[in-house]
Amino acid sequence: MKRNIILLIIAAVASLQTAVAGKLQAPVNLRCNSLSEPLAIDTTSPLFSWQTPCAHNGQRQTAYEIEVASDSLMLVRGKADLWKSGKVLSSEQLHVAYGGSKLAERNLCYWRVRVWDEAGKRSPWSRPTRFAVGILKGLSGEYLGLNTTNAICLKKVLTNVDTDRSPFPATFAHINSLGYHELFVNGKKVGDEVMQPAVSQLQKRSLIVTYDITPYLKKGDNVVEIWAARGWYTPSILKVEHEGALVKAEISQQSPSGWRRLTQTDSSWQAAASGYSYTGNWYPLRFGGERIDNTVTLQWTPANIYKVTDMTATPQVFAGNHIVDRLDAKTIRQSSDGAAIVDFGRVVNGWLAADFKGLSKGQEVTFEYSDYIPRDKEFEPLESNDAGDVLVASGTGEDRFANRFHTHAFRYVKVSTTGQDIVSLIKDIKAIHITGLDVAEASTFACSDSQLNAVHDMIHYTMQCLTFSGYMVDCPHLERLGYGGDGNSSTRTLQTMYPAGDTYRNWLRAWGDAMADDGGMPHAAPSRKCGGGPYWCGFVIKASWRTYQTYGDRRLLETMYPYMQKWLTYVDKYTVDGLLQRWPDTDYRDWYLGDWLAPQGVDMGGESVDHVNNCFVSDCLRDMVSIAKLLGHEAEARQYAARRQALLQRIHEKFYHPDTQTYANGTPLD
Repeated sequence: MKRNIILLIIAAVASLQTAVAGKLQAPVNLRCNSLSEPLAIDTTSPLFSWQTPCAHNGQRQTAYEIEVASDSLMLVRGKADLWKSGKVLSSEQLHVAYGGSKLAERNLCYWRVRVWDEAGKRSPWSRPTRFAVGILKGLSGEYLGLNTTNAICLKKVLTNVDTDRSPFPATFAHINSLGYHELFVNGKKVGDEVMQPAVSQLQKRSLIVTYDITPYLKKGDNVVEIWAARGWYTPSILKVEHEGALVKAEISQQSPSGWRRLTQTDSSWQAAASGYSYTGNWYPLRFGGERIDNTVTLQWTPANIYKVTDMTATPQVFAGNHIVDRLDAKTIRQSSDGAAIVDFGRVVNGWLAADFKGLSKGQEVTFEYSDYIPRDKEFEPLESNDAGDVLVASGTGEDRFANRFHTHAFRYVKVSTTGQDIVSLIKDIKAIHITGLDVAEASTFACSDSQLNAVHDMIHYTMQCLTFSGYMVDCPHLERLGYGGDGNSSTRTLQTMYPAGDTYRNWLRAWGDAMADDGGMPHAAPSRKCGGGPYWCGFVIKASWRTYQTYGDRRLLETMYPYMQKWLTYVDKYTVDGLLQRWPDTDYRDWYLGDWLAPQGVDMGGESVDHVNNCFVSDCLRDMVSIAKLLGHEAEARQYAARRQALLQRIHEKFYHPDTQTYANGTPLD
């Protein structure tokens, strides 16, 4: 009897497996250039990726078919007019190259894919998804702004929107702001991304962010507003031409004959200075905060037109920052000086939003931030000057403070005003966590050791807080710089934990733009003068190779390879008797570090600096051998291999001490 039951169970399981095995699900997680439904890729040769859910162990893709059309209805009707790949015998589902009719900028396309498994079973078509080629030859319009360092608002009323066709024609807004911006149509914010655009080397490149504003339009007049603040666009930081936010924009609508321009930024746009301004000067340790004056009303005037020279504007390849959590206060207590001390329970990198009632007109409320309060202190602000916010009350009885174009890293906030019990005036207060990562985990970790789990979770969350605006910072509150050294030490960790390919594509483009004419590299990108050494500069090689290893993005290697080669030529310039020596400080770089955080007891100075840096160059040359081979440059691969071998020999001759079996200042021989 028992045996029969077991046989019945086995038969039932086998029958279930057979039934499941008979199903091949449609591909999911479709990506174009590694982005989900991008509205503006920066090439006319897209790459397609997808995932196929497996119904049983051993199921695998053996073939695929891709269709691309200029219209979604044509696609679902099987009338793909741009590309029909036909059945392709391949297991590839990552970065499959488009092979259809030649595309051009602004092309809006729709695509789908289906696959076959090892048993010859064919999946259903995937859900159709779209992508568009961005503006590659120059955005229409003028740069607009006002003679103010306050945030500004630009406004235009659209009177010529086609609202009669059904379905409603696609309407895109292309925004190229020098500084941060937000887009509103008919009073509603477009999209859920915040603090757009990503960072770039603003002396050379700015980014175009494209929005689909179709769902926000209505019959009749449509009001478009662009709010903009200076952010990084200031001569004191990046040696740019102007002080203050500038915006160039174009809005176009798809028509049977192509894209019809509805408006572009010109002298017909109105502008107004807002009550929003920055405190601090945006220097590291002095980033300051935001001052929001609710007594200010917008006074509209014709916008000023600005000329910007030597600027390349290209589509943003980064998906954008977004809000991932909103934290309520865990506790609000009154301090001895009458202020409110708010504890949100954990540190966030992001914004504060607070609502007040009963404030009088002109009354100021100040906000100070901290990530840690020592036990013997009531409150201790962050180690940064001017890192606070200010609200000036409107006098209406209801006031709101909300960060918009600035971030803080904090757990605690001290809220103060004069002459009143501020705790009783707080109606609501929240910490808003922002990140530039897709928080869908690329990997997970758990084990039986709770301390190891805690270490992993701490690193996982820290990476989420440090990565935003298309790069990774050393710290989000004090310096906020994209140091290559910090990046090199954490690239593998971040890319293992998160899908961060778009961050590295944006960041590495900034590194390329930051390279000096002679091949010299800065220590951070976007570049401003800061300390480091070859390990920082070599990010251009290490991060490019690691990103390829993680995400398979060959095109990134092709783009960055000339920069890698040029930097190694710069290294050659300061190589004496086969070893790299200290190069000079410049207006974009200083210091010459070796092992920046050596173990206790290991001397970071002396000959250790040259030893460490030449070892790092050797490591870069090893990667260059692999990169050159992958890209088909066999002769160059052999040259890099020979160069590395010679360097290793010189390192051993110069720095090895046989009597102690150590190198340089005591690094053990391993």
